[in-house]
Amino acid sequence: MSSIDDLIRELSRSFELLSDGEATRFQRKKSLETIWTKSKEHFSSLASDRDAQQEQTQQFLSYSTKFLASSFSDQTELIREKSIDIVTYFVQNTEELPQAVCTTIVNILVGRLGQNQKDVVEPSEELRLKMSILLDALINKLQKNSHLYLSEFTQVIVQILDDAFHEVKKQACNTLSNLAKLTEGYFHPFTEKFIKPLLHNIAHQHSRVRKDVIRTVGDVIQYGSGKHVDDVLSHLAQRLFDDSPLVREEVINVVGTWLLDLPDRYSFFHKLIPLLLTGLSDEIPSIVEKSEAFWNDIGAKFEAENEEDLKDKQDFATLCPEHYPVPPAKRPNLGCRTLVNRNLSKILPPLSRDLTDWVASTRLKSAQLLPHLILAAESYTTQHLETLLTAAYRAAADDEAGVRRGVDQAIFYASHFAEPSLWWRLVGPHVKRSADGNRQLASALRVLTRLLAGAEPRLARPLLPEVAAALAASDVACGAYGLDTKWRLLKCLDSLVGVCNSAAIEEIAEPVYYTILAVMTLPNIKDDAAAAVDPCEGTQPPQQALLAECRQLLGRLYERAILDTLCLEAGPVVGAHLPDLMEVFRVCLHVDKDVELRLKLFLLLARLCARSAETVDSCGQLPEHIPDIIGQLILPNCRWRAGRTAEAIRRVAVACLWTLLSAQSTNDSDSTMSESLKPVLDELLTALGSLMEDDSQETRHLASRCLGKVLATSGPAMDADKVHQFYPSLVKRLDDSSDAVRLSACEAWLAWLGVTAQSFRSSPDLYAAHL
Repeated sequence: MSSIDDLIRELSRSFELLSDGEATRFQRKKSLETIWTKSKEHFSSLASDRDAQQEQTQQFLSYSTKFLASSFSDQTELIREKSIDIVTYFVQNTEELPQAVCTTIVNILVGRLGQNQKDVVEPSEELRLKMSILLDALINKLQKNSHLYLSEFTQVIVQILDDAFHEVKKQACNTLSNLAKLTEGYFHPFTEKFIKPLLHNIAHQHSRVRKDVIRTVGDVIQYGSGKHVDDVLSHLAQRLFDDSPLVREEVINVVGTWLLDLPDRYSFFHKLIPLLLTGLSDEIPSIVEKSEAFWNDIGAKFEAENEEDLKDKQDFATLCPEHYPVPPAKRPNLGCRTLVNRNLSKILPPLSRDLTDWVASTRLKSAQLLPHLILAAESYTTQHLETLLTAAYRAAADDEAGVRRGVDQAIFYASHFAEPSLWWRLVGPHVKRSADGNRQLASALRVLTRLLAGAEPRLARPLLPEVAAALAASDVACGAYGLDTKWRLLKCLDSLVGVCNSAAIEEIAEPVYYTILAVMTLPNIKDDAAAAVDPCEGTQPPQQALLAECRQLLGRLYERAILDTLCLEAGPVVGAHLPDLMEVFRVCLHVDKDVELRLKLFLLLARLCARSAETVDSCGQLPEHIPDIIGQLILPNCRWRAGRTAEAIRRVAVACLWTLLSAQSTNDSDSTMSESLKPVLDELLTALGSLMEDDSQETRHLASRCLGKVLATSGPAMDADKVHQFYPSLVKRLDDSSDAVRLSACEAWLAWLGVTAQSFRSSPDLYAAHL
């Protein structure tokens, strides 16, 4: 077995050639190969004697390092690579490095890597990576003694963190993490120098680099200075939006570790807790599980550290409140709940601002975080209810469905922990204030819906009449014009009825019916609104239940569309309240009222008359009201007035008259109809004669048909002169430009002849001129 001296003498010429400026590239390369081969053979032969091997390795390094290090600057890349490999091999396989060897290696690394990136000494990316690996190996060998070269290491690592090659960046991160852990007591003053280059790389295009940078940031602050947490928090929060699950998971690892072990963590709880809880809503199950594990451990450690302060609560920590969200997420432990309770006042205001951020992803993450905070805060939510509701109103109108779902869940949780009397004091006035804006009203109703859905029924029932009255207020029920707002109003009613028992339902029946009628004015959700009536019917049949409320509803209707819905949906109940309905028509169809209102109400009246047996005549009271309908409602609107608007009113009025006459002639005997028309017959005939001369083709057509119908039913009882006076008008209509008018005139002629035939036969000389 040869000694180390023999090896050194054997390789002395090779070492000298490495530093000989006149040696050729081939000679230097051959020398390195010889050194590598001979040295490896020598130390392999010492494998059985570990102590001797390590002793001789140290001696070999002490002699050879200065020669090998000089080759780090060789002009030939292959020579530089070989020399780096040899030094790295011996550093990794030597248990203890001589200080002189360390100093030499450190100095050459500083010279090759520790320069400004604009003046890079080592041009090869692969060799910079190899030297970075050598640096890491050197730090691992120095262990606690790494602090002796901390300044030099800092200079090198800061530079290689900004290296253009991503593998060098990753190696630099690993090296820095090791250095921070090994020099914990000495690393504090150097922390600041690493923050800027690390943050510069935290958004690197390679996800693996981002992941390693985040891990290194955690180690640098954990083992260095905690005062830089504020500098990196915004960057870590931004990485929670990263597309790579590995990056998001690393953020959770770093934040969770800080919350557990950072010396200054109590100062940063309000800043770190939101980042960790954001992981509970991640789409990757492993991240959610890791976040839950960290959160439970953090709460348990906090509880243990503050056992004296929490001892009064610990006896009841495992008792779940009677009214708790079902199905809930797992109830946080006492430490977690206490942490949130103490920090919610600092977390909620900035979180509320983020809910209205212009970036959709920020709003989404904020909305997903909110339910976890409320679930942990429990009854302490009451103290922050106003702030929470103000943010919820804005977020409930967000365009992103995920934001709306998150806020819905948060409000649902909050209503489990806050008494209804408290949140209604805030929500009730806001609903009234929001009635002027369709979008604002929809968001307010959405929030109220979730509050009612989560409220404890026993505490909420005393407020139900007040809530129902607020929803039935004309500016709310009638002010909700959009489909979304109507839908929100219907959902709110659904939640309201869900809280009721039978006694409470009877108490709120009238405002609920009124609000449902307001919702049913939109055909798109008519069936859903009708279904909402079911719980309010109790033990009464549907018609009886509506009959009980119909009079009150007719007395307070402000919106024409709601009147339409009530009359058309009430069916036979309308007949029982025909006098009240007639009073509404009498007021609203006065000639001084708004034209559009009269047009819509004439259409409603026509629709009711068309189904009179099922609606207005269900109780057989219609015949006695026909004179009023014709004389007070229809005929005043048939009088000629100038203008296209007046023409439209005459047309729709005569159409309503035709519907009434045709429907009644089907349902009643001619004698009954004739009796009903007697009080207004003269006025009716006069009006029809005028209408047959109207400029509107449709009006002339309908007037001719109405005249035929009147002559057919009341002709035999009419005075002959009154009947005869119509023949000039009928003759004119036979020459009308419209086919429909001429045809209806022919039908009227048949009725006219049926009435006058007897007179012609009895007095042929008297009527010879007419014939």
